[in-house]
Amino acid sequence: MGEKMSTRTRAILATAALLIAIIVLVSTAILMNLPSPAPTSSSEKQEEDVLAIGKKYFEEKYGTDYFVNSVGPISYTETGPNGTVNYDYPAATFRVPADMQKPGLLVYVMVNPRTREIVKTFTSYSKSLPPSNPMSNIRVVNSTYLNYSSGESSKIFLVSAESRYDIWTQNDTHMDWFKDGPLIHKGDPVFVINATMRNDYTQNDLNKVSSTNYSAVVFSVKLYDKGNSVIDAQPAYPRVDTRLNGHVFAFKSGKIDSFELYLATDNRNVDHYEVLVELVSSVPPPS
Repeated sequence: MGEKMSTRTRAILATAALLIAIIVLVSTAILMNLPSPAPTSSSEKQEEDVLAIGKKYFEEKYGTDYFVNSVGPISYTETGPNGTVNYDYPAATFRVPADMQKPGLLVYVMVNPRTREIVKTFTSYSKSLPPSNPMSNIRVVNSTYLNYSSGESSKIFLVSAESRYDIWTQNDTHMDWFKDGPLIHKGDPVFVINATMRNDYTQNDLNKVSSTNYSAVVFSVKLYDKGNSVIDAQPAYPRVDTRLNGHVFAFKSGKIDSFELYLATDNRNVDHYEVLVELVSSVPPPS
């Protein structure tokens, strides 16, 4: 009787062990097929931490009327009676007040990401900017068809143009579509031209080799002060080819279109400007 019970017990235990093994295998398979959360890169996590620590310090000291100018590594050198100290840490930078038509401060909060401690804060003056409304007193000197920078006349007809002073409100952006040019930073002053133009080039003019009638047009801009001196300004957005120092657009033959050209400059003495054509190509720009 004891031997029969022992055999039966062994059979029950073996069945139970098999069931447990099946449950473990099924559970493992389910877990392996569950989607994993996207990992957060160490740099992204570091920026989040630096911004959170910086905001807490800033809002306690300056209040909530501000915008975040940038987050990233910076270098700062301080000279005092004990010599020179170099600081190289990630920092959150804030502009106070948020209204750029008022003078203000840029506040830099440098954070040690390892200890999560603030290691240095400093400020710099931030100039006010004129209102971002169209500036009716700034004139475009082009008449009818735009000229090439070489002096020849093009078949790009200028219908209208208006301009304004403004600031760059987006994140830091490369000023070259190849992503290897200089950066325009959030809060940087810009001069913006909104121009409506008509493309009077035909397929025969462009010696088209494709069935489409889109072309690439590169526009450049010259800004002048009242003394007719050229003002230093760099094409900044939307598409820029720094090799041609101009903005690149796809422009369909025979059509009228409007383009917004951003130029990076802190000069606020623009009296007039000229829009020029650098290149008209039969090949549309890459998307």
